[in-house]
Amino acid sequence: MRAIGERLREVRGERTLAEFTQRLGLARTTWSNYEAGRRLPSHEVMQLLERVEGVPPDRILPSAELTRTVLSRGSDDWWSYIPVLWLFSRLKGARPFASDSDELIWWAEHLPALADEFAHRTFELAEKRDLSLDDAAHQVCAYLQARTPDELFQFVDSKE
Repeated sequence: MRAIGERLREVRGERTLAEFTQRLGLARTTWSNYEAGRRLPSHEVMQLLERVEGVPPDRILPSAELTRTVLSRGSDDWWSYIPVLWLFSRLKGARPFASDSDELIWWAEHLPALADEFAHRTFELAEKRDLSLDDAAHQVCAYLQARTPDELFQFVDSKE
Protein backbone atom coordinates (compact mmCIF):
# COMPACT_ATOMS: atom_id res chain seq x y z
CA MET A 1 0.00 0.00 0.00
CA ARG A 2 2.93 2.27 0.57
CA ALA A 3 3.80 2.24 -3.15
CA ILE A 4 0.23 3.18 -4.01
CA GLY A 5 0.44 6.05 -1.52
CA GLU A 6 3.65 7.27 -3.16
CA ARG A 7 1.99 7.22 -6.60
CA LEU A 8 -0.93 9.19 -5.22
CA ARG A 9 1.49 11.74 -3.73
CA GLU A 10 3.09 12.11 -7.17
CA VAL A 11 -0.33 12.83 -8.67
CA ARG A 12 -0.82 15.71 -6.24
CA GLY A 13 2.54 17.13 -7.26
CA GLU A 14 3.43 20.56 -5.88
CA ARG A 15 -0.15 21.46 -4.98
CA THR A 16 -1.00 21.73 -1.32
CA LEU A 17 -3.19 19.09 0.23
CA ALA A 18 -5.95 21.68 0.68
CA GLU A 19 -5.83 22.80 -2.97
CA PHE A 20 -5.78 19.28 -4.32
CA THR A 21 -8.54 17.85 -2.12
CA GLN A 22 -10.76 20.87 -2.77
CA ARG A 23 -10.42 20.28 -6.52
CA LEU A 24 -11.42 16.62 -6.04
CA GLY A 25 -14.10 17.33 -3.44
CA LEU A 26 -12.51 15.05 -0.85
CA ALA A 27 -11.60 15.60 2.78
CA ARG A 28 -7.93 16.37 3.41
CA THR A 29 -7.68 13.58 5.98
CA THR A 30 -9.02 11.07 3.45
CA TRP A 31 -6.35 11.95 0.88
CA SER A 32 -3.69 12.11 3.58
CA ASN A 33 -4.55 8.54 4.59
CA TYR A 34 -4.23 7.43 0.96
CA GLU A 35 -0.81 9.04 0.57
CA ALA A 36 0.40 7.56 3.87
CA GLY A 37 -0.70 4.09 2.78
CA ARG A 38 -3.18 3.73 5.64
CA ARG A 39 -6.15 3.37 3.30
CA LEU A 40 -6.73 2.42 -0.31
CA PRO A 41 -8.81 4.68 -2.55
CA SER A 42 -12.21 3.33 -3.46
CA HIS A 43 -13.31 2.56 -6.99
CA GLU A 44 -15.24 5.85 -6.96
CA VAL A 45 -12.13 7.82 -5.98
CA MET A 46 -10.15 6.13 -8.76
CA GLN A 47 -12.87 7.15 -11.25
CA LEU A 48 -12.79 10.68 -9.84
CA LEU A 49 -9.00 10.85 -10.31
CA GLU A 50 -9.36 9.76 -13.90
CA ARG A 51 -12.18 12.22 -14.62
CA VAL A 52 -10.72 15.27 -12.82
CA GLU A 53 -6.97 14.69 -13.12
CA GLY A 54 -6.79 12.43 -16.17
CA VAL A 55 -4.95 9.76 -14.17
CA PRO A 56 -5.88 6.22 -15.27
CA PRO A 57 -6.27 3.61 -12.53
CA ASP A 58 -3.36 1.53 -13.84
CA ARG A 59 -0.99 4.40 -13.04
CA ILE A 60 -1.92 4.02 -9.38
CA LEU A 61 -2.84 0.33 -9.11
CA PRO A 62 -0.41 -1.90 -11.03
CA SER A 63 -2.84 -4.82 -10.96
CA ALA A 64 -5.24 -2.78 -13.07
CA GLU A 65 -2.54 -2.57 -15.75
CA LEU A 66 -1.90 -6.31 -15.51
CA THR A 67 -5.62 -7.00 -15.82
CA ARG A 68 -5.96 -4.73 -18.83
CA THR A 69 -2.90 -6.26 -20.49
CA VAL A 70 -4.05 -9.82 -19.95
CA LEU A 71 -7.58 -9.02 -21.07
CA SER A 72 -6.36 -7.30 -24.18
CA ARG A 73 -4.65 -10.52 -25.20
CA GLY A 74 -8.02 -12.22 -25.29
CA SER A 75 -7.78 -14.43 -22.22
CA ASP A 76 -11.21 -15.21 -20.79
CA ASP A 77 -9.80 -16.73 -17.62
CA TRP A 78 -7.16 -14.17 -16.65
CA TRP A 79 -8.63 -14.07 -13.14
CA SER A 80 -7.48 -17.65 -12.52
CA TYR A 81 -3.83 -16.54 -12.64
CA ILE A 82 -4.14 -13.92 -9.89
CA PRO A 83 -3.72 -16.31 -6.90
CA VAL A 84 -1.00 -18.30 -8.67
CA LEU A 85 1.05 -15.20 -9.41
CA TRP A 86 0.43 -13.86 -5.92
CA LEU A 87 1.66 -17.13 -4.40
CA PHE A 88 4.74 -17.18 -6.62
CA SER A 89 5.63 -13.59 -5.71
CA ARG A 90 5.13 -14.30 -1.99
CA LEU A 91 7.25 -17.46 -1.90
CA LYS A 92 9.93 -16.85 -4.54
CA GLY A 93 13.30 -17.00 -2.83
CA ALA A 94 11.82 -18.10 0.50
CA ARG A 95 13.09 -21.68 0.24
CA PRO A 96 16.74 -22.58 -0.32
CA PHE A 97 17.48 -24.01 -3.76
CA ALA A 98 20.87 -24.82 -5.24
CA SER A 99 20.27 -22.24 -7.99
CA ASP A 100 17.65 -19.92 -9.45
CA SER A 101 17.22 -22.43 -12.23
CA ASP A 102 16.38 -25.19 -9.74
CA GLU A 103 13.78 -22.96 -8.12
CA LEU A 104 12.17 -22.12 -11.45
CA ILE A 105 12.03 -25.80 -12.37
CA TRP A 106 10.35 -26.54 -9.03
CA TRP A 107 7.76 -23.83 -9.68
CA ALA A 108 7.21 -25.00 -13.26
CA GLU A 109 6.44 -28.47 -11.97
CA HIS A 110 3.85 -27.17 -9.49
CA LEU A 111 2.21 -24.29 -11.35
CA PRO A 112 -0.19 -26.26 -13.59
CA ALA A 113 -1.78 -28.07 -10.63
CA LEU A 114 -1.87 -24.83 -8.62
CA ALA A 115 -3.56 -22.99 -11.48
CA ASP A 116 -6.24 -25.67 -11.69
CA GLU A 117 -6.76 -25.67 -7.93
CA PHE A 118 -7.03 -21.88 -7.68
CA ALA A 119 -9.31 -21.63 -10.70
CA HIS A 120 -11.64 -24.15 -9.06
CA ARG A 121 -11.55 -22.37 -5.68
CA THR A 122 -12.05 -18.95 -7.25
CA PHE A 123 -14.99 -20.08 -9.35
CA GLU A 124 -16.67 -21.75 -6.35
CA LEU A 125 -16.17 -18.67 -4.19
CA ALA A 126 -17.55 -16.38 -6.90
CA GLU A 127 -20.68 -18.51 -7.19
CA LYS A 128 -21.13 -18.96 -3.44
CA ARG A 129 -20.79 -15.26 -2.58
CA ASP A 130 -22.12 -13.83 -5.86
CA LEU A 131 -18.81 -12.11 -6.65
CA SER A 132 -17.09 -11.30 -9.89
CA LEU A 133 -14.31 -13.75 -10.70
CA ASP A 134 -11.59 -11.15 -10.22
CA ASP A 135 -12.99 -10.16 -6.80
CA ALA A 136 -13.16 -13.83 -5.82
CA ALA A 137 -9.55 -14.32 -6.98
CA HIS A 138 -8.46 -11.43 -4.76
CA GLN A 139 -10.32 -12.99 -1.83
CA VAL A 140 -8.42 -16.22 -2.42
CA CYS A 141 -5.23 -14.14 -2.19
CA ALA A 142 -6.44 -12.62 1.10
CA TYR A 143 -6.98 -16.15 2.42
CA LEU A 144 -3.45 -17.08 1.36
CA GLN A 145 -2.04 -13.92 2.93
CA ALA A 146 -3.14 -15.16 6.34
CA ARG A 147 -1.00 -18.30 5.97
CA THR A 148 2.64 -18.64 6.93
CA PRO A 149 5.24 -19.41 4.27
CA ASP A 150 5.63 -22.91 5.74
CA GLU A 151 1.89 -23.52 5.40
CA LEU A 152 1.95 -22.23 1.85
CA PHE A 153 4.89 -24.45 0.88
CA GLN A 154 3.09 -27.41 2.42
CA PHE A 155 0.05 -26.57 0.29
CA VAL A 156 2.17 -26.24 -2.87
CA ASP A 157 3.97 -29.51 -2.16
CA SER A 158 0.61 -31.27 -1.78
CA LYS A 159 -0.28 -30.30 -5.38
CA GLU A 160 2.34 -32.49 -7.07
